[in-house]
Amino acid sequence: MAAPTVGDFPPQAHTEFVCAMEDVLDVCTRPHDPARPVVCLDELSKQLVAETQPPVPVAPGQPARVDYEYERRGTANLFLTCEPLTGQRHVTVTERRTAVDFAQVIRDLLEVRYPHVETVILVMDNLNTHQPAALYAAFEPALARAPRPSGDSHTPKHGSWLNMAEIELSVLSRQCLDRRIPDTENLTHEVAAWEQAHNADPRPVNWRFTPPMLASSSSASIHQFKTGEALAHNVQSEEEVDEVINQAIAAGATLVKKPQKVFWGGYSGYFKDLDGHLWEVAHNPHFWIGPRDVA
Repeated sequence: MAAPTVGDFPPQAHTEFVCAMEDVLDVCTRPHDPARPVVCLDELSKQLVAETQPPVPVAPGQPARVDYEYERRGTANLFLTCEPLTGQRHVTVTERRTAVDFAQVIRDLLEVRYPHVETVILVMDNLNTHQPAALYAAFEPALARAPRPSGDSHTPKHGSWLNMAEIELSVLSRQCLDRRIPDTENLTHEVAAWEQAHNADPRPVNWRFTPPMLASSSSASIHQFKTGEALAHNVQSEEEVDEVINQAIAAGATLVKKPQKVFWGGYSGYFKDLDGHLWEVAHNPHFWIGPRDVA
């Protein structure tokens, strides 16, 4: 899915969205400060699935094969925290996704992973458990009032794509979770191996969407896209974006925004159809479109 634009939301929500967006962008573009690290947090649910028949391993001239039947074994939750400017990340597997689980992750973040820093600046979305009250649900008041993240930034509603932890979760899903994993023990082992490998070769996030870019584009978006929503059509390449938009223009549509590379790493453009509906045509290199090879 392509990242939404300001025009994807009701006009009355524009100012609230931009205000929260600017707050997050201000945090994300600060230089690295070891005493005040910026840490992004997000979470993901993973369905646990076991094989009913032993898989057939890969052999010369033959891919690995699995039986189409499987056994559902519930779900697990993964909390991911990452420090975008250093390329370090950490994944915690839990059985549930409650306020108490969130509070335990925050306590581990402060007392185990960053015990000597001045403060941790936390970026996260608006999930109802992502609140200071979660600490009081898990700990006695004296411990809940102990030093905790300051300057927390919440992404705007419908704007969780501004959280760089989502990038890490996307990579984790494609590289580690896109197979059958039967239980939390195996899941913990798999994500720990992924985490260790990536932290040994850290890749900081190259965040290219900055407040100056917002200042030059958001007002245009607010005034130009008054429909309240945009329909998104995702395609497999930048060339296909150009092709689809050119076909639409040839059929009588109006070009709203010429296709171009965008801050979230993709390529997209906008047109308005003959009925006045706004369309975004986008290529997201981080989002799979098309069939996968399934044995």
